[in-house]
Amino acid sequence: ILPYKWVFVLFVFIGAIAELEVVWAFGDAALGFMTFPNLLAIILLSGVLKKMTKKYFSEKHKEYKKK
Repeated sequence: ILPYKWVFVLFVFIGAIAELEVVWAFGDAALGFMTFPNLLAIILLSGVLKKMTKKYFSEKHKEYKKK
């Protein structure tokens, strides 16, 4: 956690002295780099999600049929 705090403080300082266009460009690039691992995780876990969703709704459906 401590390295992230130092990086955050560093970028706050750089953002305060850099030009606005540079700050926005860096923010856009950072957001893009954060998106790739998340999309990869979503794709890799889609099969697990499908199984869990199917199981969840089949159990809920059985509950309502009993009533």
